[in-house]
Amino acid sequence: MIRVTLLALTLLAATPALAQDRTTALNSTPAYMLSEAPTDHTMGSVDAPDTLILYASNVCPHCGTWFANDWPVVKSELVDTGKLRLVFRPLPSAPINLSITGFIMAECAPAETYMTVIEDQFARQSTILSAQDGAIIKAQYDAIAKVAGLEDETAIAECLANEGHFDTLQTSANRAGAAGITGIPSFIFNGEVMSGDNDAAAIMRWVNEN
Repeated sequence: MIRVTLLALTLLAATPALAQDRTTALNSTPAYMLSEAPTDHTMGSVDAPDTLILYASNVCPHCGTWFANDWPVVKSELVDTGKLRLVFRPLPSAPINLSITGFIMAECAPAETYMTVIEDQFARQSTILSAQDGAIIKAQYDAIAKVAGLEDETAIAECLANEGHFDTLQTSANRAGAAGITGIPSFIFNGEVMSGDNDAAAIMRWVNEN
């Protein structure tokens, strides 16, 4: 279902940005580089006393480990209890065609299910990255498409052809660069780029000591 569009997106792998000809127009110092933007994908109460911006890639193994081990604790203990508001910002990485495809599918999902699609991709990450057969990858992305509410080839094609979604990813990358983000996963807590430990225990300390 997504084979053709995946092949088309491999053209982006030849450039360091999502699409070089779009970077110039979008690469001015972006607003909200250290704070929540109106168009960000978020979880948690708007009244939460603390805000955590998370930069991650859906195909980054370190990000996958964080989502498997630490996100469930952060979500249940901090986000769901109203202590912390999460802002998720996608930062595509190699294999870039798979990363961008997954993130754009998430952009096409209803806003309230965006993070469900992201969580689903992290749950499938090891299968996708270890696959030796293109049919396995195709099946995984067909399933991701379903979670995003993309029920057929036409819906997927229209989703992945939407240039606005590329702009969204580029803006996220621009904000990361302006904030000095050099690796993933990376965290900005209450406007400060954090260094050192970033597991669930560390994040709980940030909240409790604030």
